[in-house]
Formats: sequence, C-alpha cells, structure tokens
Amino acid sequence: MKNYRNATGKCILFPGCNFPSFYPKTMKKLVKLLKEHGIGVAYDCCGKPIAELGLEADEKRIIQRINDEFEKRGVEEVIMLCPNCYTFLKPYLKVKVTDIYAKLEELGIGEKNLESGKVFLPCLDREKREILASAERFVKGNLESVKGVQCCCRSNDRSWIKIWTLRSEAYGAEGYYECKTCRIFTEIPGKICCL
Repeated sequence: MKNYRNATGKCILFPGCNFPSFYPKTMKKLVKLLKEHGIGVAYDCCGKPIAELGLEADEKRIIQRINDEFEKRGVEEVIMLCPNCYTFLKPYLKVKVTDIYAKLEELGIGEKNLESGKVFLPCLDREKREILASAERFVKGNLESVKGVQCCCRSNDRSWIKIWTLRSEAYGAEGYYECKTCRIFTEIPGKICCL
C-alpha cells in the first residue's frame, strides 16, 4: 500500500487505508483539488491495526518509516482524512498534523452547506471532539452526536462484530458520519460529513 511518489511539497495529504478504497471518486477529486494548492499525497497505512495487535516493534518501525519518508521529502505538514490515522499518528509524527476540515477552511475551499443534524462520532473523537469541532465549520447549525450507541468496532480490533443497535430510534434514518470507516461498517444510510 505504500506509495510516496506523489508526496511532493511541504504539505501533503495522508488519506489512510479505507478512504481511497471505498471512495475512489471523492479521493481523486480531493487529490486534484489539493494539487492546485501545491499539496501532494502519500498513500500508506498509519500502523494502528498493527499496534492493536500488540506488535510493538512493527508499530515503531512503521511510525519511524513514515517519519523518515516525510523528512526525506521535506514535508512539514500532513493533512489527515481518517480520524483513526489523525488520533493515532498525531503524537508520534515530527510534522504538523492537520485534519482535512481545518485545511479546507484555511485554503478557502468549501462553504457552510450542511444542515444541522446528528453525527455518529468515531470512538477516537468521542472524548476530545477535535475533528467534530473542525467539521462544524461547514455546518449551518450544529452537529449533535448520537447518544447511546456502540462504536462501529473498527477502531479497536473487534472488526467482525455487526452493530445493529445503530438502527435505533435514537439515531433515526439518516445522519452524518465523521469517519468513513464507521459509515461503511455500520451499514446505515448516512452522509459523509463535508466530503
């Protein structure tokens, strides 16, 4: 999966594993849009799945490899699409880590075009709500997090569990997802927040 050949410029996009696979058209459009601003793209796994398996030596090796790739290319800032990548890598990277919503606002891309609604928060953002706060820049009103539901289980290595509790009245028929992985693995109709 590693591909750094288009990781050019001081700022690059790091989409993680799932987004490019499940949303290739959106990925292509986003890469093209950011390229107009001199932002390249690097395809790699953040190493979180390896860390969850307890393979500490491999986890450290992956993080070091990513840092080495960024240093070799003169990267100073990395834009994360995936909340898992953002939360997992942020403490370890030697470069500035920015979420996609903050970068889009900084570049003057996008507008407040989303209506208020409920949002399914990934586990990794349920406490700090950093990415949610950033995504709200593009919402006309407020996003209310869905209460009383489990996580999608993809961020904590319980990957084969299906979550049917999301079909509850508390959620409703439609809402927003901050995380593309959560959207895919909960199998619930919804909108990917902002993208």
